[in-house]
Amino acid sequence: MKAINRQPVAQDVASQIRAAILDGGLLPGSKIAQDELAALLGVSRLPVRQALLVLQREGLVALDHGRGAVVAPLDIKFISDLFDVRAAVEGYVAGALAARATFDLSRLRQIVQAGREAANRGESRRDLVKEFHTVLYESLGNSVLVSLMNPLLDHVQRVVTIVQTSRGQNRSIKRTADETHQPGLRSQVETWNEHAEIVEAIARRRIGRARALARAHVDRVKHVVVAYLVASAKKSSKASTLPRGARHTKMRELGVTLDSLGLR
Repeated sequence: MKAINRQPVAQDVASQIRAAILDGGLLPGSKIAQDELAALLGVSRLPVRQALLVLQREGLVALDHGRGAVVAPLDIKFISDLFDVRAAVEGYVAGALAARATFDLSRLRQIVQAGREAANRGESRRDLVKEFHTVLYESLGNSVLVSLMNPLLDHVQRVVTIVQTSRGQNRSIKRTADETHQPGLRSQVETWNEHAEIVEAIARRRIGRARALARAHVDRVKHVVVAYLVASAKKSSKASTLPRGARHTKMRELGVTLDSLGLR
């Protein structure tokens, strides 16, 4: 037998759908038309179905015999719990690395430098952000931790992208009182400054500081994201009083669904 170099078609399809979900091209609750998607990608319906099963296991797609395939809605409790787990893990990893007598920080420093340069150009490099945290996990040498955290980082990227896009596109729109007092996500420059502080604390072997900085870094994002989702939930509740067609249009604009909030 000869080695097969090309990755399975279903894996390629899953990668493209996943990217669209994480980048905000496919919003929570939006229906995935399998036949149209197959035609667009130039594949049969089978690999599309197989790809959706993979994404269902990752929690990015929901499959229902009645509704078909939809992008998994954002669940506030899941997102809140996700950030709590991340904060605990990030703190543990940063503290453990700082406790090591020797540790090569060159890769992390390179990522921070590249991230800062991109931020100064006004670019949002979410790929570098994910790489920074992934390298932290890998540096610990715990393969179980890496396999557990990588999929969770996809969910983080998804919700952060939605918040960034929503708040960025609606700056010119008059906000309600609740929205006015909602905190915003930090700028890319501030984000990379925080990454640099974590790396420096590890380099100086300041265990407590490294742990505290890593936890605070995650907690600040959680505070903004959860506030946004709660505000969206309130809007969704109000939208439920609209006519059916207008209600669904409004829900899609908000990036939330009634199912995701337990409101029917």
